[in-house]
Amino acid sequence: MNQEIKRMLLVDSLNKRFFLILLLLVPTVLLGLYIFTAPHNSEPPYVIIFDGSEFSPSIVEILVDTQVVFKNESENDFWPASDLHPSHTVLSEFDPREPVLPGENWSFIFSKAGTWHFHDHLFTTATGTIRVFGSMSEAVPEECIDIRCWKEEILAALTAGGVEAAFERFSYMYENVPGFSNACHAIVHVIGENAYYTFNKQENFSLTNVTSYCGYGFYHGFMETLLVTTGDMDEAREFCRFVDEQLFEFGAAAGQACYHGVGHGFTDGSDPRTWGNADAVIEKALQMCIQIAETDRQKYLCGTGVFNGLAVARHYGLYGLVVDPSSVFEPCEGQNDEEFKLACYEQMNTLIDGLANNEVGNLLKIIKSISEPEYTGLTLQSAVSVLTKGGVDMDTIAAVSTECITEFPEYTNMCIGGIVSGIVEFGTPTKQHFEAIKYCTHDVLTSVQQVTCFKKVVGFAYSGFGLSAVNETCAIFKTHHENEYLYGCLNK
Repeated sequence: MNQEIKRMLLVDSLNKRFFLILLLLVPTVLLGLYIFTAPHNSEPPYVIIFDGSEFSPSIVEILVDTQVVFKNESENDFWPASDLHPSHTVLSEFDPREPVLPGENWSFIFSKAGTWHFHDHLFTTATGTIRVFGSMSEAVPEECIDIRCWKEEILAALTAGGVEAAFERFSYMYENVPGFSNACHAIVHVIGENAYYTFNKQENFSLTNVTSYCGYGFYHGFMETLLVTTGDMDEAREFCRFVDEQLFEFGAAAGQACYHGVGHGFTDGSDPRTWGNADAVIEKALQMCIQIAETDRQKYLCGTGVFNGLAVARHYGLYGLVVDPSSVFEPCEGQNDEEFKLACYEQMNTLIDGLANNEVGNLLKIIKSISEPEYTGLTLQSAVSVLTKGGVDMDTIAAVSTECITEFPEYTNMCIGGIVSGIVEFGTPTKQHFEAIKYCTHDVLTSVQQVTCFKKVVGFAYSGFGLSAVNETCAIFKTHHENEYLYGCLNK
């Protein structure tokens, strides 16, 4: 994870609290303010106001065939028109051909996709930009090569077409922009942050299983913003119920991620008095999980968010926390609540991977240091999953599989399950189950192990991707194991 993402995690964790933001470097502050600002676009029908000196807003993102109204609230005439001045030839039809009088409007429907710069023909220092999306699959500018620019692309799509358009743009960039996949969790986090404002205003808001992309970062962002903005646990519960209803047809996993997001939002390190003590940092967050949860399952899921936040904080040295390979599991060993203990061991994966420098041998060595062996399998499966993050090639995955099974033969199923889990969680959006199947059919696995692998994929398909993904997985399984029965598939 690069320095840009690290600074973003730090800004997120401090929840924009003023006295803590002062501790950060100026570039990080500016980036944090940009991300936590609601979209700069006006609401439909997209009104741009001229006040005599400037346009407001000066940057607008819209979909093709959208009308924009230019409103003159100055005391003088104005004349909005396409660049270049004075010919207006870049988009020649974007020109009223005469001044607009004070108090009057002029409207234009943008029927061509592109980025259109405009100015006031009578007062040329007043300028603006309208970006028109014809498709969320438009090529990304060649100069857009870092996380800041990628987030701007996603926010532009979000303001132009809402959450679904943002995810469509996200999917295109994941597949076509080098390096984008390594930052996918932090970027999808931004969609969640901004989607909260839509939900909070009780506007139309639809969800699909695409919200599960890249480790459910959407829910992290949404819930952290909700809890920072209102701190209202009733509102958090309401949103989680809303998610469950909307995503029921896609299975349980996407809906359950909401409670994980709640726990992640609680773990904000906002009390400096707790810094330097991992148990103290998460104590209040775990108590809030107990309050918000209505079932043990919800409490466990909320706990996974808390311990995920703790693992990230320990890895990056936030809140004065220092860790080495011998003390990785100390917070887990001290948990008396079984749901929280399970959540802790499962979520130390980020920390384990960081300490292991993404090397499977180092990672497995850390797993062997667990003092409570009954949690070894769970921890192993979760930690191995992180090794597939960022578009790892299949040969590397096969090597990880072999080493894991060799070192932990008694946990062969956990090794396989961890790799499948990682591919599904961090794989190419809408293609995760196909990518996991490539592993299931790899000759690094025995026939029996391949069947185990397919079982894992079918389970994930049921819980997160819907019936079509299940059917596609089952059809491929039958071509490789014609005489085998796979639970979850129709026995044709």
